[in-house]
Amino acid sequence: MALWNATGNIGIREFELFADDNNNFTDGCVNLLNNNTNTNTFEASQPSTPIFAQTFFFTSTETQYIHLNILNNHGGDFVSAGEVAFQQVPFEFGPIPGIIFMVAAGGINYFRRKGKKGGCR
Repeated sequence: MALWNATGNIGIREFELFADDNNNFTDGCVNLLNNNTNTNTFEASQPSTPIFAQTFFFTSTETQYIHLNILNNHGGDFVSAGEVAFQQVPFEFGPIPGIIFMVAAGGINYFRRKGKKGGCR
């Protein structure tokens, strides 16, 4: 996740991330995503310029919806952020040598049998 935080005391300081299977933000958040140090909260610094992006890594998950729960800011009366972005990791199939071997052997055997003609000699 990348966060372009607001400058000054209105920027996000601590937050939690939740994975969810629906877009109903009122039904509770149960799938808490831990950060790379296995704590439940993330902490953002107070940037000196508005274009400073901070990156956060969290537990790998399959989800369609992410809930960002802001716990506090850097002391201001309200909270603000410039932008939050997530990166989708492409799914890749790993090698499955056993299945590939069975399909290949079955295909070869099929064509070998098909080539033999029945009949009397």
